[in-house]
Amino acid sequence: MKTNITILSLLLAILLCIPVTSYSLPLIDIEAAIGGQYQSFQGDIANNGESIDIENDLKYDDKMFLTARAKIGLPLFIPNVYVIALPMKFDGEGLKNINFQFGDTNFTGGESFYSELNINVYDVALFYELPLIKLATLGIIKIEAGLNARIMEADAKIDQVEFFSELSESKKITAAFPMLYLYAKVHPIEMFAVEAEARGVSYSGNSMYSLIGRVKLKFFGPIFAAGGLRYETIDIDRDDFKMKTSFIGPFIEAGFEF
Repeated sequence: MKTNITILSLLLAILLCIPVTSYSLPLIDIEAAIGGQYQSFQGDIANNGESIDIENDLKYDDKMFLTARAKIGLPLFIPNVYVIALPMKFDGEGLKNINFQFGDTNFTGGESFYSELNINVYDVALFYELPLIKLATLGIIKIEAGLNARIMEADAKIDQVEFFSELSESKKITAAFPMLYLYAKVHPIEMFAVEAEARGVSYSGNSMYSLIGRVKLKFFGPIFAAGGLRYETIDIDRDDFKMKTSFIGPFIEAGFEF
């Protein structure tokens, strides 16, 4: 939780400092936004035991989460930087019909249990714009390509009260994954743009793919509002912890672009 607050606070600080930075450093382009992401979550997890279905066993509801992003375009041959933070927390009362193992603990089937699942996704991309495409289309189409580092924290916990005893088990992992980054923007008029982002990697039994589509409207000056759809798939196996999930949902955001 402390890490989430620190990263989101940093992105908010960048957002608030945009006007000062933009005019004092005219060669630097900055975009930042904050908004809400609605997530519908499905798949399964396992920790040295049987798979636990997120929808049928953990019974998590769809939820809205805070998200923030900042994009900095640097001059000359210095790579540009793009940061996105999406911390998520699901919890609730679950029920699995059969006995199951999570970690070193055996839980009783047919008895309710409480669980928490925190998945915090942070993306940091270093990229370059492809200038010839922008030049050839008179600025209407913009393409970016680069490398993305995804830092993912997963923290799962299960508690079950059985007669006069309480069973509890938790598992936490933090891992980094290199990914390819691609971005396209169609900008036919000043007030309107359509954007698409893709990130992905697959190696050694682990895979992650991220797709974001966004429609952006500028109201006045640098201020914009945007909405779109984000789709994620995560299939990892680290330290006896397995997660094969996907989540999809719409988002809205507001920000500045200089």
